[in-house]
Amino acid sequence: MFRSVLDDISAAGLELARDQSLTAMPRGYAEHADAWCADYLKLQALYVTRELTPSQWTEGVADIVADHALACASLIEFGRGLIKPKVNPHTQRHGARAR
Repeated sequence: MFRSVLDDISAAGLELARDQSLTAMPRGYAEHADAWCADYLKLQALYVTRELTPSQWTEGVADIVADHALACASLIEFGRGLIKPKVNPHTQRHGARAR
């Protein structure tokens, strides 16, 4: 699944940001140092950026942001799959379901 995310963002001319990357493998992942995904395991965050010119900020930035989000849709869905939903204490308590 992660490879398809990389393929999707690459097809859009984008790539994952690398500025928040560890220099060594994370603790417990040393055995994966030679895996195809080793560099991605070192990333502390998964996001994609795009440089904008001053004129893009003042003319049509909403469309640019929307297009960027669409280009990153598979990354967004991948990230959502990694996050466990938080229980809202006002709607769910002690295993009871909200009405």
